[in-house]
Parts: sequence; C-alpha cells; structure tokens
Amino acid sequence: MTSNDRALPEVPGEATRARLVAAGLELFGSGGYDAVTTRSLAARAGVNQAAIPYHFGGKQGVYLAVAQYLCDANGGKIREAVFTARSGLEDPGADVGALLADFIVSCVDIVAGSEQGLLHYAFFVREQLSPSAAFDIIFDQMLLPVHQLVCDLVAHLKGAASDAEETILLAQAFLAQVSGFVTGRLLIQRRLKADALDLGAVLGTVRNFTIAAARGL
Repeated sequence: MTSNDRALPEVPGEATRARLVAAGLELFGSGGYDAVTTRSLAARAGVNQAAIPYHFGGKQGVYLAVAQYLCDANGGKIREAVFTARSGLEDPGADVGALLADFIVSCVDIVAGSEQGLLHYAFFVREQLSPSAAFDIIFDQMLLPVHQLVCDLVAHLKGAASDAEETILLAQAFLAQVSGFVTGRLLIQRRLKADALDLGAVLGTVRNFTIAAARGL
C-alpha cells in the first residue's frame, strides 16, 4: 500500500465497485484496455489500488464488469424496442418496413441521443475491432438479439430465411446506420458547419432511408 493509498478514505464495498466500474467505463472507452493501468483506474475512482484485485481479481475483472454494466444499462431500452417490433410483426397486416424503420431509429437514438450513449458505444466499437472475453457478454446480451430481430424483419420483407447469408448481410447494412451516425459525427458536423448534430434531422433521415431501402427489397 502506498502513502497515497493510505491517505484515501475508506469506501464501502458496493460503492468501491461502482466507482471502479464508472472509472473503467471512462478510461477503457476512451483509451482501450491496454492503455489503462490499475493505478490509473484506482486514481480515477478515488479508491485504494488494492481494491481492484480484492473486488474484481484484477484489471480484466473490472473490464468485464464494465461490459456487463453496459449491457444492463442499455438492455432495458433495447429489450423494449425489440419487444415492440416483435409484437408488431405478429400482426398479419403490419407494415414491416415501418417496423424496421422504427427499430433502427430507436437504435440510433439510444446511441447518438446522449453523450453517455456515445461513451457506451465507444466501448462496444473497441470490442468489435479487438474482441476480448467481454465480446461474448456483449454479443449474447446486446448484439445478437438486435441482429436476430433485424434479420427476422428483413426475412419477412424478402420472403427469405432469417439465417440466410443475404439476410444477415442486409440486416447488417441496415444496422450500419447506427455506427455511421456515431463514428461519422464530426465529418457531418464539419460538412454542415454545425457545432452539433440535429438529432431530429438524423432520426428523420434514418427513418426515410430505412423505409425506402425496405421497399426496394
């Protein structure tokens, strides 16, 4: 224990865990796993460095806890959007293109609608580019349910199988709008000479594009 550790106040166990997860979300999301040390995690959380192995077993444990936190934090909104779309799909007269558009709009809104959503998405993107054990958590709880739903909607529109290669690729093409309006945010702002994106305009564009693309299927 260092002199700096001894100077820190004692923090109850659950509060310590919460602080470390919050610090991990910020540091891992902005710098990636390798750029973060247990010392920087502890310093950002304002807790003793020894709390990391005690509560999480090490840095990887914090990283996995951050992944689970992100799934928990976003899961409610995602599950609600998935439930709404699947409920609509049960109606034989449903406008499936509109259901697809509503769902893609919900996904973009969840991610791009707040700074917190952007921070969460940065973590997901890093896991897509350089997957770790955390990817399994994110895939099972977030990515797969979303992708399966879009596949089912696309399959309904095309009269194809949900697990067909074409269906899976088309589903990804629709979902690419989510990353496009996040990773391309600064490009769009510079092209529009704007300080921030107009979320309403973005969501309207996503809806119109999705409906037009769905009709083309």
